[in-house]
Amino acid sequence: MEKYVEQLCSASPVPLRLLTWIVRGLNDNRKIRKVVPYLRTTYRHTIDVAVLKEMHLAPSDKEEMQQRMQGSVCVAGFTSHARGVLIWVRKGEGISLQEMCADPAGRYVVAKYTIGKCMLLVVGVYGPNYDDPKFYNDLSTRLQ
Repeated sequence: MEKYVEQLCSASPVPLRLLTWIVRGLNDNRKIRKVVPYLRTTYRHTIDVAVLKEMHLAPSDKEEMQQRMQGSVCVAGFTSHARGVLIWVRKGEGISLQEMCADPAGRYVVAKYTIGKCMLLVVGVYGPNYDDPKFYNDLSTRLQ
């Protein structure tokens, strides 16, 4: 991935560090108080992008997560008992969110960022555990 980003930004190479984590529910305050500080302290200088899956948060929880995580947060929430994907991008100069698309069923979130002169597309997917052609067709359409 780093080499790919380097090719995209040949004028100024950008190393990109990505973390993906199945958190199995952030609807409990005790768990949020453990996970979010862990990300902020342990990975503060080593992770640029984090994709959290199986969050179990409602779409209305986006504002709270934005305040807690201190960076760019894109959420595809569903209910407090199922699904949910979150993309977090570390705060930094020259990083801005251009577009965001969240699945109403909480299965994926697509976010397009600019980092300096580079475009970065981050996709977080928590796909169904059964064959669902409609889901994959919808996701494919969003990525075009």
